[in-house]
Amino acid sequence: ELGIPNSEQRLNLLLATQVQNESENDLHKRLWENAFSSLDYFQVGILEALRRFLESSDIPTTLNKAMLMIQIWSEKYFDQNPNLFPDKEFVEKFVWQLILLHFNIHVDSNIPIDAGERRTIDKISFCQTLFKLKTFDDSLRNLVEGCFTDVTLHPFKCRDILKHALMYRYKKGNLFKLNKKKRWDKRWFVLNKDNLKYYKSQKETDGMVELPLEDALVGRSRSSGKGYVIQIDVSEMNRSKDGHPDGRYLIAAADQFEYNDWMESISINIHLQKLYHLFD
Repeated sequence: ELGIPNSEQRLNLLLATQVQNESENDLHKRLWENAFSSLDYFQVGILEALRRFLESSDIPTTLNKAMLMIQIWSEKYFDQNPNLFPDKEFVEKFVWQLILLHFNIHVDSNIPIDAGERRTIDKISFCQTLFKLKTFDDSLRNLVEGCFTDVTLHPFKCRDILKHALMYRYKKGNLFKLNKKKRWDKRWFVLNKDNLKYYKSQKETDGMVELPLEDALVGRSRSSGKGYVIQIDVSEMNRSKDGHPDGRYLIAAADQFEYNDWMESISINIHLQKLYHLFD
């Protein structure tokens, strides 16, 4: 047992240590920093440490929390093994490469990460991605190649919860969109891995509008006077020319369940876009 708190312990710790105006993301970051500071397994090889971590951790259900967790874990590993890797960013990128490599090779082909677009990764491209624009000594290159071989032969015992977080979400359904006259129009929305589209209705597909998710921001809006509102801010380079010069869209769900489902799905696709861009 590695001493990582379970869900109930995490909740109790969050409630007990909450600081006024502290965001949920800051709370999670502080929690995992405290949890990892007491661990003593970082002095072993990185692949063994990662295996223990993935096999024993109660990994959060949403990808943004999993990414935060991996970021903090990578920083702690680097701090306790300062001469092994060039910087903390390299460790984090390497860890995600190993996790994605595992899921591309070992996950059931009926449930691929990209829901139909499985990536193939060979040793050369795996190493080139990590060593891009940099030169490292042979010992580090040998370590990277050795980890690649080990993961391809011996899968992690990752919990299904991480697999769920690494899958793109695809959704369809009716939501309400705030128009320029501050009225709510019922529209048919379709979520894909890299965009959110909406139509006048499920049958009327003319006048489709596409919201690119690359570098977009998503959160809850409480300023519209309506409950269950999702605010999406499209990145400046991807803003459409349909009357939203600031790139902001307000979309309302009918109830809390629908709101949570759409919010989580959109958030996961945005975070996966950022994650995969690390390796482009």
